[in-house]
Formats: sequence, C-alpha cells, structure tokens
Amino acid sequence: EMKMVNETKKIMGDDGVKVSATTVRVPVFYGHSESVNVETKDKINVEKARELFDA
Repeated sequence: EMKMVNETKKIMGDDGVKVSATTVRVPVFYGHSESVNVETKDKINVEKARELFDA
C-alpha cells in the first residue's frame, strides 16, 4: 500500500495529494492491474478528468 501512496505522490508531483490504498494480490498471467477511485473537491466531468490525467 505505501508504495502506491508514495509513487502516486511522486508521479503527481504533489506531496499534499491524499491517497488511500488497499492492495490485493490475485493470480494473473501478465502485468499488474489497478482499480482507481478519484474524489475531487469541485465537480468535474469525465472529459476534464481525462485532461487532468493526461497533463
């Protein structure tokens, strides 16, 4: 969990971002998967969220 918290803050370039992580190991053949839930202070639409993630 702490790796997800630390890496998210590093990638976002913001130590103030709040991250709550739960890790569950499941058998997969290739790669990793994540389920992400984002809560914003102000209401935004999907297009704005994608724009912010792409920035």
